[in-house]
Amino acid sequence: EFADHKKGGMEVNAVGSASLLHTASSAPCVVVDYKTGNFSNAADRLKCPSKVNPLGGDYWRQIVFYKILTDADRREPWHMTCGEIDFIEKDGKSGEFKKVRIDVIQEDVEIVKGQIKDVYSRIMSHQFTEGCNEGDCEWCAMQRVLIRL
Repeated sequence: EFADHKKGGMEVNAVGSASLLHTASSAPCVVVDYKTGNFSNAADRLKCPSKVNPLGGDYWRQIVFYKILTDADRREPWHMTCGEIDFIEKDGKSGEFKKVRIDVIQEDVEIVKGQIKDVYSRIMSHQFTEGCNEGDCEWCAMQRVLIRL
């Protein structure tokens, strides 16, 4: 478990738990997160930000978040440069277990820190105006109720 308690330029308390942390005395650490489900369905979640998806995929963002937390953790001199998403179920197409390495650069860290600060700011100011707008989404229905209050 890692925590960022107003360190590393963040004004948001953040905690995260990774599945595994590979460390060696002279090598960078590698954070591994295990995932269930089919690798074939995860392609978009692994992508970095693009014009089509400016927020990046969920798994990409998660690995960058671990980098933010390891950088802020002063208990150990972590030096994380990449993370891995390890799928623990065989891929439906290839029949193989898949592992994806995600390299993290400082630009990625700045993007995700900006996303965290933006979301935190909107939460603190009760700005819950975005949603998927699917007709049967219970969260969007709750949002519509809250807006009327």
